[in-house]
Amino acid sequence: MWKATKIAFLYKGIIACGIILVFGFLIWRLRVFGLNSEFMQLSSYNLPDGLQPTLSISYLKFEIYVFIGFIIGTLVSILTFRDRTKSLLN
Repeated sequence: MWKATKIAFLYKGIIACGIILVFGFLIWRLRVFGLNSEFMQLSSYNLPDGLQPTLSISYLKFEIYVFIGFIIGTLVSILTFRDRTKSLLN
């Protein structure tokens, strides 16, 4: 069976899971920050009375950004805990 890295679960496994979760949360928060700045720009326009700028929650695309964060976290974990004596492309 092919393995990317050997991880002793109790110590390095918990750290690897933490790295993956942190990157997922970080990428998602960057998306929320980008949407907030975009919404602030929209709200600065002079709109007629009674017209409120709205933003659909589906525009957030939570699943995609968390998934991308998980992938980045997984790659960072693999690179962090890889066997440094072996070639990276072997």
